[in-house]
Amino acid sequence: MISAARRALSHRLAGHERRRLQPPERLTHAPMFVISLPRSGSTLLYQLLLQRFRLAYFSNLMAAFPDSPVTIAGISRWLGGQNPPEDLASTFGATRGWRGPNQGWRLWNRWLPESLDYID
Repeated sequence: MISAARRALSHRLAGHERRRLQPPERLTHAPMFVISLPRSGSTLLYQLLLQRFRLAYFSNLMAAFPDSPVTIAGISRWLGGQNPPEDLASTFGATRGWRGPNQGWRLWNRWLPESLDYID
């Protein structure tokens, strides 16, 4: 359960997010998605791609405030940027630290129904 303080902060950040979002007329780079079966090494691949190439990614901090990923990315610049940690450790796909890469399912669920998270 999200605490009242976190809910209030999330609500304030969402207001900033709406003001900051301006969709580009055209994407300058094609998006890249890592899609695979669970426990197949996709988290490791994701981490290695982020360490080798300069890619935008969902961090654990962004996932904590799914209604405001752009605002959180701007705030994280003040905290040292969006550079992924060198540590490749993960537990069932979950990485440690606020800069750690995240699957982003909380962010994707803003647009996709939760029923699509798993396929029987």
